[in-house]
Amino acid sequence: MKWLHNLLKCFSFSAVLFTFQACYGDDPGYDYFDEIRFIVTDESGKCIPDVDVHLRTSLTDKWSYIGTTNIKGTTAGSDIYSECDSLWFKFTPKDYYQEKDTVVKYSGPAKYVIKLNKK
Repeated sequence: MKWLHNLLKCFSFSAVLFTFQACYGDDPGYDYFDEIRFIVTDESGKCIPDVDVHLRTSLTDKWSYIGTTNIKGTTAGSDIYSECDSLWFKFTPKDYYQEKDTVVKYSGPAKYVIKLNKK
């Protein structure tokens, strides 16, 4: 262990920190991504299953598929890059409800309730 101590003495403190950062890095999973969830209901508050949810962020122009609502009308959590300022969502039901688009001003992890109207 003394040899490691002598080896590290010949480097500056910042060089040692840089080496540890380069080898081990930091975990971006907690700092850069947040989770967003949706509950999709009709006008009366009844949950709607089988609604496809798509996302487009301010960082990209492409729509990406997030998931389909389950029997309780909820989507699984989706990781959102925390540098986004606006999020565009498209809800496409497989039933007799109207498709809905909405824009969310992004402010961190959240759960949103989306109400769909009948055709």
